[in-house]
Amino acid sequence: CKGVTDRQIKDLASQGVRCVTEVGRCSGAGTRCGSCRSTISKILESEPASAPPAQRHDASQSAA
Repeated sequence: CKGVTDRQIKDLASQGVRCVTEVGRCSGAGTRCGSCRSTISKILESEPASAPPAQRHDASQSAA
């Protein structure tokens, strides 16, 4: 009902969003009747976990 696509949820997951409540805060998805919350959860579970931007390992900064 908020018009949020699975791609938008996957994009949020790639940015470190890992729970349905956070998806709702960021996009509005799952914040009305809640019937799509299980679908949001399944989408999040199918996406590989990514580290928050501050914790991502940058190979160019590695000590040799």
